[in-house]
Amino acid sequence: MHELLLQILGHATLFVVLLVSLLMILVGLPGTWLIVAAMLVYQLVLDNGPMGWWFFAALVLLATLAELCEFLAGMAGARHARGSWASAMGAIVGGVVGGLLGTLALPVIGTIVGVLAGTFGGAYAMEYWRTRHQEGAQRVARGALVGRLIGTAIKLALAVGMLLVVALQLILQLLRP
Repeated sequence: MHELLLQILGHATLFVVLLVSLLMILVGLPGTWLIVAAMLVYQLVLDNGPMGWWFFAALVLLATLAELCEFLAGMAGARHARGSWASAMGAIVGGVVGGLLGTLALPVIGTIVGVLAGTFGGAYAMEYWRTRHQEGAQRVARGALVGRLIGTAIKLALAVGMLLVVALQLILQLLRP
């Protein structure tokens, strides 16, 4: 009975941490890596847990892919809007700086606003600096912003997929004798 209660408590704690990881993604934080860290702890606590290291390696691969998609999407959006590489890099740097400043100003909401404003502002500033053309810089900044939003949606979708696979593995584990 004691062992069953510990197992249920462990799974409930893991479930809460995994849900928090999704919320982290929505505010621009690396929630996919929280999923990986939680599953690593799970594996280590259970002494090479029932999911196996191949499963853990797949999670690391998916987390890396999700982060790359989010990171590169703003840049791709700026480039798609015919922006320069400088404006694409401005979108990336602006998003990071905006997220940090937004977090300092107002955690969670400020982070979201900061990332989006920073992505737009960074792409705009670099494109305007390069071309001195306001309309073109706005077009590129909008492209960077749309790209960033698409990248975050892709990252969130991959994270939900990671969680569904984890949930399936946990359910199968509980059903085993």
